Amino acid sequence: MAKLALSSFIFSLLLLCFFSGTLQITPICLVNFLSFLQVMLIIVTAFMRGKWCVAKPTTSDEILQKNIELACTHVDCRRLVNAGGDCFKPATLLNIASVTMNLYYQASGKALTSCDFWGTGLLVVTDPSYETCKYEYHH
Repeated sequence: MAKLALSSFIFSLLLLCFFSGTLQITPICLVNFLSFLQVMLIIVTAFMRGKWCVAKPTTSDEILQKNIELACTHVDCRRLVNAGGDCFKPATLLNIASVTMNLYYQASGKALTSCDFWGTGLLVVTDPSYETCKYEYHH
């Protein structure tokens, strides 16, 4: 259904732009239409790429700790963030919060509200994994 709606929209745009009375393709309409397609491609690509949830770098230590506690009451964080875990280093609240927040977000089916964390969650499309720390990702 969504494909049909998008196809209809593009067809309508083409009709309005290219054939507006004179049945000629005008350069301005062509540029506008190509710009539209470029924006649509960026949007579609962003939605098709992976998404991970991380903590905003400006988040206070107090809220980061709350985020860790919330996430770890719903998912098992121990294997990643306990001493010796794959994501323990760097042992900063920001790093540990990001890893645990992402675990919770992925386990919750990647619902937008699952990355809110009092407004301190940030969805990213670039995999934040590093060295031995692999951020979980569910398709």
